[in-house]
Amino acid sequence: MEDAAQAHGAEIDGRRVGTFGKLACFSFYPGKNLGAYGDAGAIVTNDESLAVRCRMIADHGRVINTDHDIEGMNSRLDGLQGAILSVKLHHLDAWTERRRRPRRALRRTASGQRVATPAVAPGMRHVYHLYAVRMPDRDVVQAALKGGGDRHGGALSDRTAQTGGLPYLSPPAGGFPGGEPLCRRTPGLPMFPK
Repeated sequence: MEDAAQAHGAEIDGRRVGTFGKLACFSFYPGKNLGAYGDAGAIVTNDESLAVRCRMIADHGRVINTDHDIEGMNSRLDGLQGAILSVKLHHLDAWTERRRRPRRALRRTASGQRVATPAVAPGMRHVYHLYAVRMPDRDVVQAALKGGGDRHGGALSDRTAQTGGLPYLSPPAGGFPGGEPLCRRTPGLPMFPK
């Protein structure tokens, strides 16, 4: 399963993200590169049995209007969100190119500083939902950018669900020795098409 939630239009060797696994999930939250006007998402697959199962889960567990074969939920994309996304989809490639322009300037600005910018491997087309850099003083920089206060995100293993009361979400003994320190040095700078 691919998590393509923030990767609308990304490519690896000319192949779009969302086509590598048996199933891929996209988020259309308003702040995403391809965002609706409210919460929305999609699952894509070329496996018909998975497609039927996903449709059932999203539509109260049913295939036809009155027969509920499994426990499901109400998670259907409404027509208004679909219409908005249909129009915005035509602009996605142009918006992605405009997101790529500040990256070049940020990379030049960071040159010679204590900031490591992301490298893009040959054959990759990044879409820059965020621009994640590494720096030793992330908290100081983020506080300055946000006008003070400590409001940045942290490692997922620091969240209340993982640290208190939900044993199946608890981090392994010893935590994540590679990821947690990296998270404390990595702010995600927002990128926008304008």
